[in-house]
Amino acid sequence: VEYAVTLELLDLSLNYLQGTIPNIWLNHILMKSFLMDGNYFTGTIPPSLYDMENLVTVSIAINKIHGSLSSNIGSLKQLVVMSVDSNKLSGSIPSELCLSVKLEQFLIENNMFEAEIPSCIGALSQLEHFYANSNSLSGTIPMEFDLLVNLVSINLNNNHLQGSLPSELGTLVKLLGLYVSYNQLTGAIPVGIGNAKNLSALVCDNN
Repeated sequence: VEYAVTLELLDLSLNYLQGTIPNIWLNHILMKSFLMDGNYFTGTIPPSLYDMENLVTVSIAINKIHGSLSSNIGSLKQLVVMSVDSNKLSGSIPSELCLSVKLEQFLIENNMFEAEIPSCIGALSQLEHFYANSNSLSGTIPMEFDLLVNLVSINLNNNHLQGSLPSELGTLVKLLGLYVSYNQLTGAIPVGIGNAKNLSALVCDNN
């Protein structure tokens, strides 16, 4: 596929592919969907992936990929879905992610991400699903989540988050699920959370 530069969709998901994802995507500027989930890929995310500036969907979930998310992720201005869950990725969530303002789904669960959730997360006004459970994230839950008016679900289970639940989350009228179990949160559940009128699941055990 290196020379098939007119490709807009590449779907190799749910196979038994092994080895590394090749770094051959520099000229694939028309690519919109890059689907490699459910294989046995190792190695790192190829740097040239971030050169495919028209990417809408990236899914490399359920592999054995290590390394980190590059700060170049901010060059993917059309990105709607970023799914890298169930790999061996580490490092921090790059603040440059917040430049991908069309992002609706950010799925990084079951990895080894650490450090704090960047406060610029509030810039992702289209975000609907933020799944970062089963990582090693620390710090507090950013109050900037209250700017994500389209947010439907937040899953932060099984991290090292501290502090309290931001009462501002109660302003999210589309929020259905808030999952913060197995962290180190303290304090009372804010009364303001009750203002999230569509909230159907609030799970905060084992804090």
